[in-house]
Amino acid sequence: MRYRLARGAVALAALASCGITARSDDFRCGGPTDCADGRACVDGWCVSAHDAAVAGGDGAVGMVDATVGDAADCPPVCDSCLRGTCRISCEGTGACAELVVCPPAMPCEVRCAGATACQAGVDCSAASSCNIVCNETGACAGLVTCGSGRCDVACNGTGSCQDGIDCSGSCRCDTDCDGVGSCSTEPMCPFAACVQGIDCTDIGGACHQCQ
Repeated sequence: MRYRLARGAVALAALASCGITARSDDFRCGGPTDCADGRACVDGWCVSAHDAAVAGGDGAVGMVDATVGDAADCPPVCDSCLRGTCRISCEGTGACAELVVCPPAMPCEVRCAGATACQAGVDCSAASSCNIVCNETGACAGLVTCGSGRCDVACNGTGSCQDGIDCSGSCRCDTDCDGVGSCSTEPMCPFAACVQGIDCTDIGGACHQCQ
């Protein structure tokens, strides 16, 4: 029993020496301008460029998914980059009123999370893959265009994606037009066999042609 208690004390001392602390609401962020002291906004948290992995195991704090390399290679149009993926956040009413254009040759995630956000649509045609969420009223009113890579588009907001989704050239496309009155112009799917109601599905070998 004494041996177990001693081991527990040593483990607690080791954790304390690592300086592990719980996340504070003071470090929450909604965009890159919310962070000070050279920190970057990643997954809603302001983190330093020297993010360190903290202890694993039961109840342990996880690893922060940000690297100096991501920050250095992140195109200006991206609000943040995570493991080589450009992340564009359009939150708030009328956010990103002009056409949102993803950078070329890298995965792109676009979140249009405000009423009428991304009003002019999203051009993801040059990206290597696209993941686009339009989850508020009137979001992504303009055409959403995907490229030749994988394309996932969720039109959950009422009246979202009014001008439709063009993933006709994508190797794999999955759309979700479940918002009331969304996708009044039906998506253009890559293959006829992949049309499912008003959506494109990526289920089945014929609908999954990515290499």
